[in-house]
Amino acid sequence: MNKKKPILINKKIELELKPLLNSIRKMNVKSANFILFKRALHDFSPKYGRAWKTFGFITRDMEWYTEYDAKEEIQTLFAYLGLTESLGNTFVNLLVMLIVANGIDFHIENIHETPHIRHANSIEDLEKNRVPLHTKLNFLEDSGITEFVKIINRQLRNDIAHLNFDVRDDQVYIRGRPAFEHVTNSYANLLDAIKTVDILIRRLVKDRGDLVPKNK
Repeated sequence: MNKKKPILINKKIELELKPLLNSIRKMNVKSANFILFKRALHDFSPKYGRAWKTFGFITRDMEWYTEYDAKEEIQTLFAYLGLTESLGNTFVNLLVMLIVANGIDFHIENIHETPHIRHANSIEDLEKNRVPLHTKLNFLEDSGITEFVKIINRQLRNDIAHLNFDVRDDQVYIRGRPAFEHVTNSYANLLDAIKTVDILIRRLVKDRGDLVPKNK
């Protein structure tokens, strides 16, 4: 995808995130919830950078056509899987912590620790306990973040991850349809949704100068 296009804000995503972001804007710097989100943003930043770098490397020479050979089609499928699991999951983790910072608890179950069920207070908690993506997406959806969630094509993600596709006559098919028909819009929509959240978080950081350390 070499052609650049203007980054447009997804207004539906913005509308759902606005009250959560505005709440952070108004928080006292010493409040526990503000400190929690500040830490989450600090933990998010290096993961975000690595994810973009890796994803850019994977897709650097990709071109998007209406027809592929099977090898190219499979590359696009795994590019979508990579987008979902790297950048998508990274932003999902941050959105989970944004909701937690707004006073809604996210419960983690771990049979190897006591207590077995506790609250997630950091991105590290989500990663250390290997919270599944679908669990986090369900939490977002239950908390009113529905637009970003529905843009992530979970069925397509699962089909790719579990190799639920067929190769016939040098073309790839998923659930009886050409893979291209499944992945093109899903890929573009998710990338645009991620960029929307990125812009909104950057605006918050700009408005609230005490969320990130100042450069010395």
